[in-house]
Amino acid sequence: MRLLATLLLAGCTGRVSADVQLRLDPAAAARRAATAACSDTLCTPEDLGGRIWSARVMWGELGPDSRSLTMLGEDRSSGHGGELSFSLLEQTTLPGGYRPPGGGSEARPVPRMEFDFDYLDATVALPAGRFDVRTVFAVDATSPDVSGTMQRGDKLVRSADEPDAPWEWCSTGGCAVARDSVPGAVVQEPKLVDYVFPGQGNPEYIPFAVPLANDLALSADELAVDGALWSCAFDMTGAVRWRVPPAGLTDAAAVVDAFELSYEPDQQHAGDTTAISVTLEVVPAN
Repeated sequence: MRLLATLLLAGCTGRVSADVQLRLDPAAAARRAATAACSDTLCTPEDLGGRIWSARVMWGELGPDSRSLTMLGEDRSSGHGGELSFSLLEQTTLPGGYRPPGGGSEARPVPRMEFDFDYLDATVALPAGRFDVRTVFAVDATSPDVSGTMQRGDKLVRSADEPDAPWEWCSTGGCAVARDSVPGAVVQEPKLVDYVFPGQGNPEYIPFAVPLANDLALSADELAVDGALWSCAFDMTGAVRWRVPPAGLTDAAAVVDAFELSYEPDQQHAGDTTAISVTLEVVPAN
């Protein structure tokens, strides 16, 4: 399942402004029913999106010479509490922009995009029904549809056919709308709970990193030119991994326990565990 995101860049003093236009690839609509089906291990979600604090493009390889170009949301390295909804299946236009880096004409690779999500929701269709599963990436977060405060690594669930119903936390013993009412230990995502902050970036978030599926290199001079067209095609095929075959999952507690997003926050060790990718193309202004 793919989505094209078009970023139209116009100039302003000290900053390259960007309108981020999200539009569905026409071919994706025809494939949606087929690609949303789940296999024994992987699943392509019907939807994948959530509330973000910021979204950025990384310029340069990992290390001191890399730069983060924040294109959506807050352009700060600390703080949290996003207000921007970002869905890979909604057609909308979002305001944004970035501060172009210095560096001249030397081209550097663009290895990935990164998002600071408060939480990220996936809609999956299983034999037992359709479910929304929420994964929390911020140190803490609240939402009008949640009773209480979500914590980093929490996974919540609800019926996708009842979008007005409150989200629930779960354990192997059952689910509850209040976190402290769950019978037993709350189900969490180990790779988020155990994440060690590397000392750079925003410590309030665990980044959701999407590697580029294609090779792309840009110079600082190219990034400073107004009017370029950025086109992003996100591929969510296999974006959900199941710890047990989903055909045997019969209730919400079992679904949320078996659910995992097919990605790693640390791109140095992502390897084959990352299924989500993006193809990024940049067309210079005429």
